[in-house]
Amino acid sequence: MFKKTKIVATISDLRCDVDFIKSLYDAGINAVRMNSAHMTEEGFVKVITNTRAVSNTIGIMMDTKGPEIRTTATETGEKIVVNSGDKIKVIGDPDVKSNKDQVSVTYPSIVKDVPVGNTLLIDDGETALKVIDKTDSYLLCEVQNNGTIGSRKSVNIPGVSVNLPSITEKDKRSIEIAIKHGADFIAHSFVRSREDVLAVQRILDEHNSNIKIIAKIENQEGVDNIDEIYETAYGVMVARGDLGIEVPQENIPGIQRLLIRKAIEYKKPVIVATQMLHTMIENP
Repeated sequence: MFKKTKIVATISDLRCDVDFIKSLYDAGINAVRMNSAHMTEEGFVKVITNTRAVSNTIGIMMDTKGPEIRTTATETGEKIVVNSGDKIKVIGDPDVKSNKDQVSVTYPSIVKDVPVGNTLLIDDGETALKVIDKTDSYLLCEVQNNGTIGSRKSVNIPGVSVNLPSITEKDKRSIEIAIKHGADFIAHSFVRSREDVLAVQRILDEHNSNIKIIAKIENQEGVDNIDEIYETAYGVMVARGDLGIEVPQENIPGIQRLLIRKAIEYKKPVIVATQMLHTMIENP
């Protein structure tokens, strides 16, 4: 039976045998998605080979990692324990390790770009740091909740436009792997503008690839530029997980509705992602 609403299943090479993929296909999936941040080329080949063995009609989608900011490794290798009200410095030097007095992140311009009063969210929002002062060399932050700061954890800066490259070297390698092995879609993470989409398209054009680009909308900048993104990309993914960190969670339903309405307006596909069936884990 033809259905307008499709199902995309995220799988990894740890469980991608033919019987398993066939069971998903029989249950109704239309595409498989793989996260390049957690998969080698060998793993990707394994998934795509087994998927194609089940059916050539199953779409193959690879996520790029996208531009991101992370904490550096801690000096001890252990998580740094912080308590609400603690003061801690934040600097932007990828070569400096973090400790209980100073957290370093991989974005060199963080001190210049982040204003006093803004909030840094560490590890998908598990720990919040409010900027209460700044100098030329560091941000002085107040910890907003009891928590920990670990090595290489994500750093989100809601409301701040960061000057990160559209594509990292890892992304470029992942895209080339997807081209080499015949993927159908590239889902590019943290798309902020038309230029982020065009950066992927240029790589595809260099290889004469007809892979389609799905722009993952994961921050306010992407929402603000949604018209030019829809004009450039094949489709859009409403990535509710990271989006819910970057913007107030109560705004997510409205943004989701806006992006779906825009998809209809531009006659483009739209994917709604993250915890679509999460409540059914406990209550099927």
